[in-house]
Amino acid sequence: AHPAAEEVLGVEAAEQQEVQSEVLPDLPKMLENALEIARYDQLERLLRLQKLYLLTERIILGLDVDDIDTGALDRRWFNRWKLNACEISNGALQQLWARILVRELRTPGSTSLKALEYLSFFTLEDAENLNRLASWACGDFVYRSALHALPDHFDTRTLERQEEQGIVRGAFGNVLAKTLPSERSDLFQCRLLVADRCLSVTSAQSRTELHVPAYMITTVGRELLSLVAPPADQDYLELVMQDLHA
Repeated sequence: AHPAAEEVLGVEAAEQQEVQSEVLPDLPKMLENALEIARYDQLERLLRLQKLYLLTERIILGLDVDDIDTGALDRRWFNRWKLNACEISNGALQQLWARILVRELRTPGSTSLKALEYLSFFTLEDAENLNRLASWACGDFVYRSALHALPDHFDTRTLERQEEQGIVRGAFGNVLAKTLPSERSDLFQCRLLVADRCLSVTSAQSRTELHVPAYMITTVGRELLSLVAPPADQDYLELVMQDLHA
């Protein structure tokens, strides 16, 4: 072999041996590093929980003391809440988890273990989309045709993702319909709740029910929406009224 080639091969062999020795630290050092990382992770979780307890306390201080149930929380539920909540570092999502705990203190059993599992996978974008959905919610459905007519700020992919998350139905496949029953027999009359607003729908026609195209909100979806309370989307509300007039 050429002397220069032998020199290069010798350098490469030395470098490879050096890299291998750096890649393989001794076992006690690896165990020490692993324990140190575990201690830091545990400390971070404890600090997040401490912040959540402070947020919860701040919310409770603004409530009537009689609203808080003095009984102990269900241990299984509270352990699941802590396990999921301690992983949340985003401030807005932490507020949501604090409200969940407050609501459970006020009304035990109001948030199911299934809902906690759904929320544990939520991103900040998912939480924002939940707020948007709540601003369109008409009880257990969203008025499909009014939503599609919203200028600029409606995205079908948002509803599709929420169907994948088990929050709504009807984003895929056939169009679903919601039946609005009449409260009277001599004419059509019903009340329709849209977020924080209530519409009174009346017609001289003596029909027993009205069918409207809808995205249906699942049981878990309604449970999650009850955690947020945004005002009704005014543009959407106007479109709902226009469609009902038609």
